[in-house]
Amino acid sequence: MTLNLYRIIWLFLHALYSVLQYTQYMWISFRKKCEELLGQDSVENEFKFISKQVKLFDKLPCHLVVIVGTETISFKDLAKIAIWCMTAGISFISFYEHNGVLKKNEAKLFKLLSELRNCELGNIVLGKNTLLNGVVKKNGITSLNKFQVNILSWRDCRGGLVDITSRLCRLVKTAEVKSCEIDQDLVGSLIHSEVNIPDPDLAIYCGKTCSTFGLLPWQIRVTEFL
Repeated sequence: MTLNLYRIIWLFLHALYSVLQYTQYMWISFRKKCEELLGQDSVENEFKFISKQVKLFDKLPCHLVVIVGTETISFKDLAKIAIWCMTAGISFISFYEHNGVLKKNEAKLFKLLSELRNCELGNIVLGKNTLLNGVVKKNGITSLNKFQVNILSWRDCRGGLVDITSRLCRLVKTAEVKSCEIDQDLVGSLIHSEVNIPDPDLAIYCGKTCSTFGLLPWQIRVTEFL
C-alpha cells in the first residue's frame, strides 16, 4: 500500500514537472514571436536602454565568452547578444560551441548581425584569426576601436593543445628544438599563435549544464563564470 502511494506521488510530481517545462517552453516561444512582430523598433529601444544603463557600471569586461552547451542554438539570440555587447562598449565577444555546429554556420550569424545593425558591418570583425592594427588593448591584442566576434569550437581549445603537443614533438624529432628548451614561455607563445585573442574576463554558460565544455583551458584561470 505504501509503495503504491509513493509511486502515485512520484508519477504526479513527474507529470507536474513535465507540464511546467512545457509551459516554460511555450512562454519562451510566445515571447520570441512577439519580439519578431515588434521588429526593428524593439531593437532600437534595446540599444537606447543598454547605452543608458552601461553608464552605471564602473567596469566592463574586455572579452566576454558565451558558452553554448547542449541546448538548441538560436542564431538570432546570439546575434542580439553580440550587438548588445557592441552597444555597451565591449571589444571582444566569443561564442563557444564544442561540437562545431556554430562555427560551420558563422555566415548565418554574420548575416543576422548585419540585419540587426541595419547597416554595413564596417566596424565588426568576424573571426578569431583576424589581426587588427591600432592601440594595444590587452594581452598584446590590438584594435582600431573595432568589435570582434569570435566563434570557437573544441578544435580551437582542447583540440588546439593536441596540435601544439604534436608540433613540439615534430620540432624535437627534427632537432629544431631541444627537449630541455621546452618551457612555459615557448608553450605560451605557441598557444597564442593558435588563438590570438585576449584572456576572457567573463564567461556566461547557457542551459542547465554547468560546464566549460573544454573552453580555452590555458586562458580561463582568472575568468569569472556566471
